Amino acid sequence: MIEPVDEGAALAPRSAEPVGSGDVPFSAGEGAVRPPTAADAMAATPKPVGEGAADSDGESNRDSAGAARTARDRAVAATAPHPQPHAASDAVVASDGDSDGSDLAGGRGGLAPGGDGGGSRRVGVAAGGGHERGAWGRPGVEGAADPGTAEVERRPFGVVVADVARLLRAAGAPEAMAPQVVAALGGEAAELLVGDPWALLGVAGIAPQQADLFARGALGAGWAADDPRRVRAIVLWLLRRAARQGDTAIEADAVRAALGHFEVGEPDTALRAILAEGRVMAFAAVPPASAEAGGEEDGDFDETDDDGGDFEADFEEPDELAAAGGVLLALDDYALAEEAIAEAVVRLMSTVEPRPEFGDGKLDRVLASTGVVLYAAGPGEEPPAAISAVVAKVRAAGLRVAVVAPTTDGRDRLGAGAVGLRELAAMERGPDGTLELDLLVVTDATLLDVTAAAAIFEAVPDGARLLLAGDPAGLESTGPGRVFTDLAATGAIRALVAPNVPDGPLEALADGIRDGKLPPIRDPERRVVLIPARTGEEAAHRCAQLVADSIPRAIGIAARDVLVVAPLATGPAGANALNAALKARLNPGSGGGGSSTPGGIDVGDRVIRAIADPSCGVVQGTVRELLPDGRAVVVFGTAAPEAVQPTELRHGWALTARQSLGVRRAAAVVVLPAEGSDAYTRALVYTLVTRGERHVSIVHAAGPALAAAVSADPTRQRTTHLRQAFAEAAG
Repeated sequence: MIEPVDEGAALAPRSAEPVGSGDVPFSAGEGAVRPPTAADAMAATPKPVGEGAADSDGESNRDSAGAARTARDRAVAATAPHPQPHAASDAVVASDGDSDGSDLAGGRGGLAPGGDGGGSRRVGVAAGGGHERGAWGRPGVEGAADPGTAEVERRPFGVVVADVARLLRAAGAPEAMAPQVVAALGGEAAELLVGDPWALLGVAGIAPQQADLFARGALGAGWAADDPRRVRAIVLWLLRRAARQGDTAIEADAVRAALGHFEVGEPDTALRAILAEGRVMAFAAVPPASAEAGGEEDGDFDETDDDGGDFEADFEEPDELAAAGGVLLALDDYALAEEAIAEAVVRLMSTVEPRPEFGDGKLDRVLASTGVVLYAAGPGEEPPAAISAVVAKVRAAGLRVAVVAPTTDGRDRLGAGAVGLRELAAMERGPDGTLELDLLVVTDATLLDVTAAAAIFEAVPDGARLLLAGDPAGLESTGPGRVFTDLAATGAIRALVAPNVPDGPLEALADGIRDGKLPPIRDPERRVVLIPARTGEEAAHRCAQLVADSIPRAIGIAARDVLVVAPLATGPAGANALNAALKARLNPGSGGGGSSTPGGIDVGDRVIRAIADPSCGVVQGTVRELLPDGRAVVVFGTAAPEAVQPTELRHGWALTARQSLGVRRAAAVVVLPAEGSDAYTRALVYTLVTRGERHVSIVHAAGPALAAAVSADPTRQRTTHLRQAFAEAAG
């Protein structure tokens, strides 16, 4: 039974040893390249999803089985107005698990195929070498520079796997990796690996040391630490790894140090060669002189910079890369996306015409006078009252309005008239590829990564208005970038903050956490309840009890309307363990504990897709039927039933913090174990406690780590280029 905590009780710290979790970012402490020994044999296949490096929010970016990034890249591409699909194939051609979402094509100018994005401040970047560029100016396949984009032959999956298995066996690598390699590299995986054994780094979970072992086996005496293929693969791996942690760029010094760690003899020379290929771009890590020191705009960033210097001359000597300082390296996909965002925002700000105010509210007045507005919503404010009001007024004025949510769950909660990313992509467009509207409102805009944001922003026509609403106190986007925060940080875009008027204990708790405090819980109505637990196992038990019995009985919210959230997937009280406990309690399956499918999926189970569609976010569904062919009929959200292979599903009563982004329910059970608590952050805790609309139960076993995480200043900010790109675009 739920018991209210004592009057004035706080989220009390408990003595417990915090337990570390996850990998640490790249450091010189990782194993150096050396000849393989028997102990080095690649007996271990790549880490399954869920065991990847924990990001700065304490959340693994690979929570679900399968290649999370693969699904993201494949699905977000569907939001493009003019997608550039890869060739079809009988083989499974999921793109590189570390690939970059580059299939999103904007509707304008420089990012069309054949364009170069225009207007970029590039340091030491030569022309692209005549590559045919796809969406975001991505070069076509060049050896194994980006195996995820390979054209695919129409060969059966089994044949491709067999070819790859032979290569792996010959090089001393485990054949069991073959299906995963083909899924990542595509139908030409064998050819790619023959031409470039370091293409193996394109497989999720493979590290440079493992790729080196494979390359040594494949090349023998031909293996060389300075092999251009090796250097290029390592640099791309570093940039993709950073992207999984939310960064769109890395400091050049860090990449140079990493290459030195991997025994690349002349990192500067290697980096210049990679920059010349065009797949990686370099930027000054400070605002351009025209924005900071009054320098003149030169209009041709391939020749002279704002101070009259020659960009190519900056890197004429090997030491110059180290001496230059303040240089960022980025995959061209993300660099061009950030430039597209900046240029679109400047375009909208400069082409909008002031009009009579839509009303007497502050947001009404601001929106009438400018083209882009940021609105920082309050905790749980969905949709923000001010946003709903201004949308109604704009529509009443006879203007065309679209309201878009980055997640399906968010779209469904907004109700009729709201659209998701896919519906937005399907809307009617004008001759220039832009949407025919006067105002585009994006809710949960803090969840937009740079790729999705660029596609959305470029679709807004000249003279229209863009209103971005989001809660910057929570976790940032799953994909790379921090679009909302970066735009606010420019100081040039009108930004409004929702009035801070907590109207209940849920809002007061969220406000306190946002301010770095754990306020005492005084709630006789039990909208917020604290349940202490001594261990992770006890926390899981109490969670199942809350969902199955206490909340429905004492609060009146059915189990189907309760969302369970945990910081991480693993551990005795991680999302995986919680799902097992909830299934055993809520729907144990046929035969009193057995399951009707090999994947443990039964009729009545709450499930999610193993690989989330990034244009929808994580969507919970319910299994309605099991077909004779083994497929499960699932209803996801408000969508029509669909038949899905059980292997493509995971139980979804409990979600990780990142999986829960954009998802809210009437009630939420927040489970905070000690395991992994060293990775807790204020943003993570804030995100968890704002998942419930009417009630939140907090199962607290984290000890003093919870208060420490909330009170600590945010330590890590994502490395991005958007603010500098905006300064350049604004002139």
